Formats: sequence, structure tokens, C-alpha cells
Amino acid sequence: MTDRPPYKLAYLSVARNTANWLRVSPERNLGKEGEQLWLGPFSRLNVFLGANNCGKSRTLRYLFHQNLVTQLMPAAIAEGAPELRQDVFRMINAESSSLGRHIAPILSQIQAMKDIWNAQNAEPNWRIRLMEAAGELAKASRENPKDRVKSLVGAVLARLGLSPDTGQLGPFERVYIPVLRGLREFKPAWDPEDPLGQIVRDQYFPTIRSSPNGVPVLNKGHHLLSGQDFYARIRRHLLGALSERLMIRQFEEYLSVHFFKGQPVSLIPKEGAPGAEDKHTLFIKIGDEQEQPVYRLGDGISQIVLMVFPLFAFRDQNLLLFIEEPENFLHPAFQRLLIEALLNLPCGTGGSRQVFVATHSNQFLDLTLDTDDVSVFHFQKSLPEGDAKEKEPVVTIRPRSNASMPLLRELGVRNSSVLLSNCTIWVEGPTDRMYIRHYLNLFQDDRGGEDGPV
Repeated sequence: MTDRPPYKLAYLSVARNTANWLRVSPERNLGKEGEQLWLGPFSRLNVFLGANNCGKSRTLRYLFHQNLVTQLMPAAIAEGAPELRQDVFRMINAESSSLGRHIAPILSQIQAMKDIWNAQNAEPNWRIRLMEAAGELAKASRENPKDRVKSLVGAVLARLGLSPDTGQLGPFERVYIPVLRGLREFKPAWDPEDPLGQIVRDQYFPTIRSSPNGVPVLNKGHHLLSGQDFYARIRRHLLGALSERLMIRQFEEYLSVHFFKGQPVSLIPKEGAPGAEDKHTLFIKIGDEQEQPVYRLGDGISQIVLMVFPLFAFRDQNLLLFIEEPENFLHPAFQRLLIEALLNLPCGTGGSRQVFVATHSNQFLDLTLDTDDVSVFHFQKSLPEGDAKEKEPVVTIRPRSNASMPLLRELGVRNSSVLLSNCTIWVEGPTDRMYIRHYLNLFQDDRGGEDGPV
């Protein structure tokens, strides 16, 4: 198996005063105790599970859209393993003597990092302060003319799990795929470009800024993918730079191998005649079949094409991908293909990928048992105590294992869901077995014998 793409985010903190409806159990103190909720630990694929209306999608949208997230922390700093400090100091000490006066401009930042590490037992916020010091170190190195100094600082920051260029975690490109999505055309006159995206923006992200012509748009680095503007996206890439055209070619080859049995696949953003039914429609050509509008594909194929596309379009960036109910319209075999793509499709040079999905599908959960690159979070909603007649529900998030029994029970999973018996009856001898079988056959006869004898 090829190496899986890297991911960067291990913990994310949210200011309590911006999400008073959110709780984490058990809480973890990584800094600013009492002010921050720390969500995590995250993996390459992160599954938000729970019953309907328990806050999964609300949290997903919050993580995607809110700019009030104050800290993003890599695993290396969050875990604070002793060997991390030893490795960093060893790297610095090995180069310091040979760099001479060139290292002087960054010595104060290096000393600040050492002081923070040495005082960590007495300083609960040491991780946050260390990340701030790393940012200052990156800034100082950018102003240093010596390439070896830049190389040393880059290696130190990379060991900390931070960007060698900025000393921070990121920047990230965030892509949100809502449950209201599809490649079937839905183009009323009031919004011919992306009506589904418009509805999602109006309902879920009402505070986003507007462009000069009054059309709501997302902040830089935030992308809403409903599928209605898929034609424009493909056309823009095909008319773009060589790297964009090659990306579409690789996307087509992936569709060919995984979904169309190796038949050649071409995506064609057609320009129809003015007033034509298929004007500005994306067509697809599969093997020797006649080309047809992409929305005429089966709904499952259309969905997975839409969900896999960002893995190619943002392969060279640090991608945070958020998907609502990815199992919709997908056969379990396609769900497995989707999970394999999310986990295994390679990124470009310097790129990384992390995926967050909200679901209540036990089949999707079952398919994650084959990998250890998945974190599962159990969502439960409750009301605070008190006599008030109207209370704001509280959403509690708990990390769980994939096979957590409380989680499976809440999802309504039974053994018969996977064609296993719901119970086993132990008897002492063969005669008891005959009695039990006879009683069960009488029960079946009473039901009309629709399932046959036992």
C-alpha cells in the first residue's frame, strides 16, 4: 500500500464564549484553562456519529466557518513527548557552532523556546506559548540572509509539526459539502449559478460577507461545494494552467479505473446554443457510450464524483474537508471506495488532507474498522437542569472506539443488521434443541410461514 497523505491538525480549541452550547468529555487542558474547549485528538478521517438532531452537522458547520477558532495544535506539541524537546535541542546544538554570527539574530527566539520548555511543569499554557515562540522564530529566520539558518529553522518547525515557512499550523483550505448537493440541474431564474449553495449559505452561514454585487460569498480559504456549479469549476480548470488541466486528466483517470472498469472517461463542459436545454451543462463521455449530461449518471456515482473532486482540486494545499452524510445514495461498496479515496489518495508536494464527516450510518462506521487512521466522536444532546420552560440544548462530544457498544446501541444496530442472530439459546442436550426448534416452527406457522421452517 502506498504511503498515505499527511495530516496536520491534532487538536483544535474553541473559545467557550463563542460556543456555549458545546461540551467535551473528558475535557483536556492544553492551555488557557477555563477559556478554551479542546476538541480532539483528530486523525486523517474523523467521524462524527450520533442520533438525529444531536448536533453533528451543527458542529461540522461551526468548525468549517467560524473564524473564532483561536488555536490549532499539532500532535507533537499537544502530546509533549520528552524526545521532542531532545530532538529539537540536538538539531540546534549541532548547527549553532558552525553558523557563528549568522545564528545570533535568532538566539533570543531559541532561548525563549528553551525557557518555555524548562518551565512547562509550572506553566499550564506552555504549549500555546511554545507555538507563539515558534511563530516568532519563523519570522526572525525569514529576515536572516543565511540559507543554512533558514534550513535549520525549517527543520525545527517541521519537527514540531508546524509550517517551516510561517511557524504556524496551516494555512488551510476548507471545503464544505452539504447534504443539499447533487449534479442534477436545479436552476431557477432567481439564482442560475448555484441555487443549492445559495440556500445553504442563507440558512447556515448568514453572517458571511457579500461581494460588491450583493451576492453572498465565503471568506478566503472557505469553499462551499454543492455540485450546482460543477460545470463552471471543471471549465475553469480545463481553461487554466497546465497543472490545472493535468489535475482534471488525473481526476478522469481515477474515475475510469475505480468506477467505469477502465473505460476512458472525459468531462466536457459544453457550450450549447442560446436557450438550449443543455446550455452550460457538463457532459461525460465513458468508453464507446454516447456522451451524456453528467447528471444523468446514477445518483450514487454523481455523489461520489462530487465528494472525490476536492481531493484533486486541492491536492497541493492543506485541505480540511467537511462532508455531511457521505453515505447518502451510496451502495456499501461505494462507501468503501469513498473511504479508501479519503484515506489513500496522494496529495501534491507540500499538501496535506484531513476529513471530517457527520453521519449516523452504522455501515459507514463498520467500514472504518479496517484502518487505524480514523477517530470517532460520539455526539449526544441533553438539556441543562432547571425549571425554565425553554432551554438551549447542550451538545456533548466524546471520543469513542469504532466498535463502541453504547455508540452502536444509539445508532440502533442489531446483530440482524448484518445478517447475524440477535440472540443465542444454550441448551443442555439434543432433546431440548428439538423442543426449541418445534416451538419456533409453530411460531413461524402462526405468522403465516413466510420465512420458512427453522
